[in-house]
Amino acid sequence: GVSETIVHTWLPKLVASVNSAHPNLSLEIEVDITPNLRARLLAQEIDLAFLLGPLSFSNIRNRVLCDYPIAFVASPALGLGSGTLTVHELARFPIITFPRKTQPYEIIRSLFNRPGVPHTRLHASASLATVIHMAIEGLGIAVIPTAIVEHELKEGRLQLLTTDLQVPTLTFSASWLAAPDTLAVELVAGLAAELAQG
Repeated sequence: GVSETIVHTWLPKLVASVNSAHPNLSLEIEVDITPNLRARLLAQEIDLAFLLGPLSFSNIRNRVLCDYPIAFVASPALGLGSGTLTVHELARFPIITFPRKTQPYEIIRSLFNRPGVPHTRLHASASLATVIHMAIEGLGIAVIPTAIVEHELKEGRLQLLTTDLQVPTLTFSASWLAAPDTLAVELVAGLAAELAQG
């Protein structure tokens, strides 16, 4: 099970690495949000999850993989590139971000759901590719990890916004159920840790 942020960063390298190092190991990859991945892991429907973590259950083993800062990004067409933007200035635009029921969505919602802040339209999507595309098209301000929009920032299709809001960094972990036969899972988690931190 894989969070979509990982899909957009180092998952392809991990698949290539697993294919090379362990050619007899087959991977079945399912992309979902962390709450669903956690539930599926606990129900033993998946063997390994790359998700927001680490998970604090006595029967779960974790390996911290990486931290991704979150930032506000927008199309240069919106003209928001100069100066520090306040929550009131940001709230004039739709905010495009992670799907409901995720930790980042709740954090972002809480930043805008405060007394004195105008009603903010939050557009949530389970597809980060959709979030990026909507931001490039100027449909709002995206709040996503900068690691997944490096190309768009370099190409000038998106620009990093300076704001007065603090969004916590996302920490991802490899998590699996403790069991005697987890060697393959631990090997994949080890490869993932090397790639994520490399």
